[in-house]
Amino acid sequence: MIKARRFIFLFLILLIACKVSGVTVYIRGTITDIQGTSVVPDHKVYIKTDFSSPFHYYKTVYTDVNGYYADTVQNVPAFPVLFEISTYDCNNEVHLITGLSTNSPITADFHICVPPYSGCRADFTYDSIAGLDYQFTDRSVSISNIISWNWDFGDPASGVNNLSSSQNPHHLYSASGIYNVKLIIHSVTGCSDSLVKTVFIRIPVDRVIIWGHITNDQTGGPIPNQPVMINTTLIEYSNVVYSDSGGAYADTITAVPDGIPISVASYDCNNILHSNTVYSSPSPMEVDFNICLNTQCRAGFIAVLDSGNKVENSFLFQDLSYGNPNKWAWTFGDGASSQDRNPIHQYTTPGNYTVCLTITKEDSTGAWDCFDTTSRIVRTCSYYNVGGLLFAGLFPINNPQLTGDTGVAYLYRSHNQWIAPVDTTRFTYLGYYTFLHVPEGTYIIKAGLTKGSAHYNKYLPAYSGDQVKWQMTASFLLNQNIFDKTIHLFAANDSLSGPAMMKGSAVYMGDNSKLSNAEILLFDDKLVPVRATSTDAEGLFEFHALPFGTYNLYPEVTGKYARILQVTVDSAHLIIDGLQLEVFDHDITGISPGPDRNDIKIGKIYPNPVTEDFQFMVQSQNTITIQAEILTFTGVQIFIKIIEPVQGTILMTLPLRSVPCGMYFLVVKTGDGRILNTQKIIKN
Repeated sequence: MIKARRFIFLFLILLIACKVSGVTVYIRGTITDIQGTSVVPDHKVYIKTDFSSPFHYYKTVYTDVNGYYADTVQNVPAFPVLFEISTYDCNNEVHLITGLSTNSPITADFHICVPPYSGCRADFTYDSIAGLDYQFTDRSVSISNIISWNWDFGDPASGVNNLSSSQNPHHLYSASGIYNVKLIIHSVTGCSDSLVKTVFIRIPVDRVIIWGHITNDQTGGPIPNQPVMINTTLIEYSNVVYSDSGGAYADTITAVPDGIPISVASYDCNNILHSNTVYSSPSPMEVDFNICLNTQCRAGFIAVLDSGNKVENSFLFQDLSYGNPNKWAWTFGDGASSQDRNPIHQYTTPGNYTVCLTITKEDSTGAWDCFDTTSRIVRTCSYYNVGGLLFAGLFPINNPQLTGDTGVAYLYRSHNQWIAPVDTTRFTYLGYYTFLHVPEGTYIIKAGLTKGSAHYNKYLPAYSGDQVKWQMTASFLLNQNIFDKTIHLFAANDSLSGPAMMKGSAVYMGDNSKLSNAEILLFDDKLVPVRATSTDAEGLFEFHALPFGTYNLYPEVTGKYARILQVTVDSAHLIIDGLQLEVFDHDITGISPGPDRNDIKIGKIYPNPVTEDFQFMVQSQNTITIQAEILTFTGVQIFIKIIEPVQGTILMTLPLRSVPCGMYFLVVKTGDGRILNTQKIIKN
């Protein structure tokens, strides 16, 4: 009987704990054309909360073919939160409807003027070049040629530079902040369209420091290892930091305009959320919490989508609780439950689910030593299909006639410079490959012909975007079914013929092991690909029948890095043997030595590749002035820093967080312009 009561009590607490995490708000509506009775499909609707609210939310949704839109907002606090729903009409005037979360569902219907789609649609993206200088890239589409672009950067303080008629202009903003940028396009057939976007302009030195202390409301002592959630949806920043042994925590958000609302929150021992809102400013902001503490155990977990599982929306749940619990009770938000410590669960219906974990620690008599519960939202993933034709020359393989070829396609998940293999497929019919039930995300695809194909030696493998190297390949976002991801193989140079030969091996430098089945590319002296082969089981490769000349060898291993090896064959060197092609996990950079100054030493860049800031050491026996410059690959200066006087050893820190990914140069000079050192920088 005691055990039964305990189970009922645990079940009730679990239900209560899962409900205090927040309420769900439903927002919906329809947009109709004021000039008629027709509905308006594919129209943007902006949904956000009032900035004064401690709960921050911002999302853009689109109407469907029936002019209907809907959004579901999870974990909204129980107190009234004001939602603002807005859209723009044909005159670019905003229409706004507000509603309180306590009145859910919120219905916001709009009756506006909307010009019919006449064959063109304005769109653009933007990114920082350096400081307040931003690049705007036209992404408009039209069934006829676009002949004019009119930009208004929303920055009247910049004077005449506030307007531009370039297709892809850049604009130097007068200050960091929030701006409304408008683009109007006109096509040759008279079609016109406009788009307004709210952009957030920030300079690299702008940063927000949030710090504070977490104390026990019973003892006044510090609470260590307490998670603090910091987020602001306006610049898509979210982070969790933990208090140290003294109860202190801190977080730094880089490149933030002034006046942006930031939510700082933490849960107490009763799973009640304590939330504060601060507004970004140059001065550090203190947010303290005085909350109750569960001193015996604390529940925690992570949920990871098993992307390698063919079963859709199969999640791995890993217990991260501490306090040595010996009982686990999970509810997955769809009616299912588990008592395993690290369960696997599949969601059969798409949606957002509140997953709750309750832990207990029982002694030998069955009495509880400690109890805790926690919950979090798990969002299911959408799955799509992707496929396309593989061209070898003017036609796809085996299409319209059989060519005796078998194709192979490789699917890779891509994130920045991180690449992971997902799936492989072989195909023959009509030269068409497919990958089915692929989770939403960014990917690249590589395709080629298998050994034994009739034209195996006549074509080189290629990636989506028709590139032979993965670093040059642009990833694509899979958020809908894609059936036209066509890939064109590179034709080998059949005219190459001669007496020379190259032999060698491909080596992975992580453990000095030989790489089997690695693709080896052969480029001519102008870096045009001419042939390809693969290493055998021992990691060895050969190129035969080469005419005299200079060639470049490169091991193309997807997701890995390598150096190009230049080799020259002539009558005195008919056979070049013992070549070693090195493959690395990281990008390879080199250093150009500066003038011989024994009294000055310049250290290597660290880290390299760079994601935000980098450092290097300067050591001088005499008092000098140091000038450090960052240049683009084409030699354009984007940053300069001068330090004087310098004597002894200093550590210089330079920013690179706001520039696009690519290769740059660090040039270190003396005050009189003498170059001391040049190093290559890779920005990821």
